[in-house]
Amino acid sequence: MASSEEDNVSNALRQGSTLDAGQNKQNSIKSSKTNASDDPITGQGIRNTIIHEVIPRLTLAHSQLTSHKRSFDSSMSEPYEVAISTITECALSGNRQGIRQVVDELLNRNIGLEELFIDILAPAAGLLGKQWEEDVVDFVQVSLATGEMQWLLHELSNEYQHEAASFASDRRVLIISTPGEQHTFGVSMVAEVFRRRGWYVDSSPISNIESLVQHVHSEWFDVAGLSLSAESYLPQLVEGIRQIRRASRNQRIGILVGGPAFNSHPEWLTKVGADALGHNAIQAEEQALRLIGLLVQGPG
Repeated sequence: MASSEEDNVSNALRQGSTLDAGQNKQNSIKSSKTNASDDPITGQGIRNTIIHEVIPRLTLAHSQLTSHKRSFDSSMSEPYEVAISTITECALSGNRQGIRQVVDELLNRNIGLEELFIDILAPAAGLLGKQWEEDVVDFVQVSLATGEMQWLLHELSNEYQHEAASFASDRRVLIISTPGEQHTFGVSMVAEVFRRRGWYVDSSPISNIESLVQHVHSEWFDVAGLSLSAESYLPQLVEGIRQIRRASRNQRIGILVGGPAFNSHPEWLTKVGADALGHNAIQAEEQALRLIGLLVQGPG
């Protein structure tokens, strides 16, 4: 059972997920001062928690919402657009040789592997989703095509493993889809970028909230990253984040969110009670590092 101090902090965090971030920082500070005078035993602890945990999280969330940029660039060069379309078509037809030919041509032009992930493969997966929504392809076709792209990601990961960070890192991240969702390609790509940048990554499939609770309770994670594809799973995401905060071995765990749903609705960041938003794999890793720094050091 959570202590009264934990409940007060949880309440402060829930307020931060529904109020304007700037106004809520003032409200949180006022609340901490009131608690400190009313309850001399636990008030100082609550005040310190708000200063060193709640405010940094709100600061990060507010900065992301006010400087939001879509990851997709409509001015993307024509060769990239052709590559995206060709890879999507080849994936739908099961043409691995065609996929590999396009990718090798891009790599021979000195495109970086992470750039390939973000600017080519992610939009190709997005194009598959769009075609499904518009009934151009059915679920079976999308599943098979996604399987071909997963194959490509695995191949590239093995071939370019030597480029990954070779140093030992104590940064640990859990990267999963929202429990119940079946879309895993984007999660796999994000996980690969984190690994290449020196993180210990756990991307074990987690199908329900109960399994998620057991996972974060039994293992230490600095950050938990959850992807949301469809609005219909928004309640599961909210509950999953709430349970992570209650059950995590790391009581200062950072919560990172991303996925197609947040590219369309970045304002949901505070609605779901998360700390940071990554619109693509590279930005997600950068935000995770920033979040760790804020929670460890507190506001500057």
